[in-house]
Amino acid sequence: MPSLSDAHHLLQLADVTRDSIHRIIAEWAKLPESSGNSQTSVDESEASLPSRELFEAQRTLIGATGKLVELVSSPASRLLEVSSQYNEARCLHIAAVLRIPDILAESGDKGVSMKHIAEKVGIETRKLGRIMRCLCSIHIFQEVGDGLFANNAISAGLVHNEPVRAYIAMLYVLSYD
Repeated sequence: MPSLSDAHHLLQLADVTRDSIHRIIAEWAKLPESSGNSQTSVDESEASLPSRELFEAQRTLIGATGKLVELVSSPASRLLEVSSQYNEARCLHIAAVLRIPDILAESGDKGVSMKHIAEKVGIETRKLGRIMRCLCSIHIFQEVGDGLFANNAISAGLVHNEPVRAYIAMLYVLSYD
């Protein structure tokens, strides 16, 4: 049962979140136009590290988000959510190994049909749909229409990015050695 102390923590988190968002926006404003949080190529987005101020604001916001989840989730729903993270990691592994972000990048923002992706990678359409929708639910891809998928800023980071793709593939293999 939430307490008055929990309500106080929630209000504090709102302040921390708002402050962090303002700091992030201020740091984004200092970046060249092509380096913002849009879908840039790996070469552009990986060319430089974020400023210390941006890094700290991002870290604070991510930490506040975790605390927010703790405060507002019921214990049972949070435990069930965490227990399903294996499935999410496995879906990401499949998408990375099959180079689905590369396929989606060919069509840009208009999206690629689930059927076309399935044919291209050799997976049954309904299985691919479950994989893609799982990843959309955690904001790795976006469904831009019924059965049409496109990259978002996160999955765009995998486009033609062999080091990250290989790392994701390796993590799955290492976890079963």
